[in-house]
Amino acid sequence: MKVKVVVVLHKEKEEGLGKHGAMVAANAPLSLRGFLAAHLLIPQLEQYAPFDALYCSRLARTAAMASIFALRFHVDFKSLRELGQHASKDGDEVFYYPGCEGENYRYWQKNVVGLFQGHLAVLAKAGCGTVLIVTHRPIVAGLLCHLKG
Repeated sequence: MKVKVVVVLHKEKEEGLGKHGAMVAANAPLSLRGFLAAHLLIPQLEQYAPFDALYCSRLARTAAMASIFALRFHVDFKSLRELGQHASKDGDEVFYYPGCEGENYRYWQKNVVGLFQGHLAVLAKAGCGTVLIVTHRPIVAGLLCHLKG
């Protein structure tokens, strides 16, 4: 069985959190506009439902969206480190989550490709049909390049 992968980028996040330090700024939550925009995606996502699995990064903005989709589509979600961009641009400054300062686009993209090279095969064997993923732009780029070959 082939696994269909539906990927959603997180919506607008809170800005101006740099004054609270890297741990807070790197893990910025969705803004209210982002939260509302996530709800507006539901009608578009309904065409791909039902979802057999829902994954997001460990960051607050993707987890909030995964929660919205989990409630609507009656599926639990799991956060995966490999789907994370453990940094956030706030204004002109990039804040890295403590311990993740050496990460970059190449690292994030390599992580997601490594995850899905084995993970999609396991999901297919388990009879999983459609997977919904909520993540970040660089992760999506790496995942799309991998899936397109």
